[in-house]
Amino acid sequence: MLKLGSLFDGIGGFPFCPMCGESLSEPQPLTLAELRERDGEPVYIVVLDKTVFADKDDAIDGWGLVRKSWVRLWDSNRADIVHIDHDFEDYGETWLAYDRPPKRKA
Repeated sequence: MLKLGSLFDGIGGFPFCPMCGESLSEPQPLTLAELRERDGEPVYIVVLDKTVFADKDDAIDGWGLVRKSWVRLWDSNRADIVHIDHDFEDYGETWLAYDRPPKRKA
Protein backbone atom coordinates (compact mmCIF):
# COMPACT_ATOMS: atom_id res chain seq x y z
CA MET A 1 0.00 0.00 0.00
CA LEU A 2 1.35 3.47 -0.93
CA LYS A 3 1.67 5.82 2.00
CA LEU A 4 0.57 9.41 1.43
CA GLY A 5 3.83 10.70 2.95
CA SER A 6 5.89 8.97 0.25
CA LEU A 7 4.16 11.02 -2.44
CA PHE A 8 5.47 14.20 -0.89
CA ASP A 9 8.99 12.79 -0.72
CA GLY A 10 8.98 12.23 -4.47
CA ILE A 11 9.00 8.45 -4.05
CA GLY A 12 5.54 8.01 -5.55
CA GLY A 13 6.81 8.98 -8.99
CA PHE A 14 5.56 12.56 -8.75
CA PRO A 15 8.06 15.34 -9.61
CA PHE A 16 5.64 17.73 -7.87
CA CYS A 17 3.30 17.77 -4.90
CA PRO A 18 -0.01 16.29 -6.07
CA MET A 19 -1.86 18.49 -3.56
CA CYS A 20 -0.45 21.96 -4.33
CA GLY A 21 1.58 21.48 -7.54
CA GLU A 22 4.89 22.70 -6.03
CA SER A 23 7.97 21.11 -7.55
CA LEU A 24 9.77 18.67 -5.27
CA SER A 25 13.03 18.91 -7.19
CA GLU A 26 15.76 21.44 -6.50
CA PRO A 27 15.75 24.16 -9.20
CA GLN A 28 18.76 24.30 -11.51
CA PRO A 29 20.51 27.56 -12.45
CA LEU A 30 19.36 28.95 -15.78
CA THR A 31 21.84 28.88 -18.64
CA LEU A 32 22.92 32.23 -20.05
CA ALA A 33 20.89 31.46 -23.20
CA GLU A 34 17.77 30.77 -21.09
CA LEU A 35 18.39 33.98 -19.16
CA ARG A 36 18.63 36.01 -22.37
CA GLU A 37 15.27 34.59 -23.51
CA ARG A 38 13.59 35.93 -20.36
CA ASP A 39 13.84 39.63 -21.18
CA GLY A 40 11.18 41.43 -19.14
CA GLU A 41 10.53 38.44 -16.87
CA PRO A 42 11.37 37.89 -13.18
CA VAL A 43 14.15 35.53 -12.03
CA TYR A 44 15.54 34.71 -8.59
CA ILE A 45 19.15 35.88 -8.11
CA VAL A 46 21.69 34.14 -5.85
CA VAL A 47 24.92 36.06 -5.27
CA LEU A 48 27.97 33.75 -5.38
CA ASP A 49 30.74 36.31 -4.69
CA LYS A 50 29.70 38.90 -2.14
CA THR A 51 33.19 40.46 -2.16
CA VAL A 52 32.63 42.26 -5.51
CA PHE A 53 30.23 44.77 -3.94
CA ALA A 54 31.58 48.06 -2.61
CA ASP A 55 28.58 48.23 -0.26
CA LYS A 56 28.14 44.90 1.56
CA ASP A 57 24.40 45.61 1.85
CA ASP A 58 24.16 45.24 -1.96
CA ALA A 59 25.13 41.53 -1.79
CA ILE A 60 21.56 40.25 -1.46
CA ASP A 61 19.65 37.35 -2.99
CA GLY A 62 16.15 37.98 -4.29
CA TRP A 63 13.83 38.51 -7.24
CA GLY A 64 15.03 40.61 -10.15
CA LEU A 65 13.81 41.64 -13.58
CA VAL A 66 15.74 40.52 -16.69
CA ARG A 67 16.73 43.24 -19.17
CA LYS A 68 18.75 42.92 -22.41
CA SER A 69 22.16 42.28 -20.82
CA TRP A 70 21.59 42.52 -17.07
CA VAL A 71 19.17 41.77 -14.23
CA ARG A 72 17.94 44.52 -11.91
CA LEU A 73 17.12 43.63 -8.33
CA TRP A 74 15.41 46.06 -5.95
CA ASP A 75 16.12 46.17 -2.21
CA SER A 76 13.11 47.65 -0.48
CA ASN A 77 14.33 46.73 3.00
CA ARG A 78 16.32 49.95 3.28
CA ALA A 79 15.05 53.44 4.06
CA ASP A 80 15.26 54.31 0.35
CA ILE A 81 14.74 51.70 -2.39
CA VAL A 82 18.04 50.76 -4.00
CA HIS A 83 18.46 48.91 -7.29
CA ILE A 84 21.34 46.54 -7.89
CA ASP A 85 22.31 45.53 -11.44
CA HIS A 86 23.91 42.17 -12.28
CA ASP A 87 25.62 42.13 -15.72
CA PHE A 88 25.41 39.05 -17.93
CA GLU A 89 29.20 39.17 -18.41
CA ASP A 90 29.57 38.17 -14.72
CA TYR A 91 26.98 35.38 -14.91
CA GLY A 92 28.15 32.13 -13.34
CA GLU A 93 31.10 33.84 -11.66
CA THR A 94 29.50 36.26 -9.21
CA TRP A 95 25.79 35.39 -9.49
CA LEU A 96 23.29 32.82 -10.77
CA ALA A 97 19.62 33.06 -11.77
CA TYR A 98 16.81 30.58 -11.13
CA ASP A 99 13.15 30.37 -12.11
CA ARG A 100 12.31 29.98 -8.40
CA PRO A 101 14.29 30.29 -5.14
CA PRO A 102 16.56 27.31 -4.47
CA LYS A 103 15.98 25.42 -1.23
CA ARG A 104 19.69 25.58 -0.53
CA LYS A 105 22.25 28.17 -1.59
CA ALA A 106 24.44 27.55 -4.65
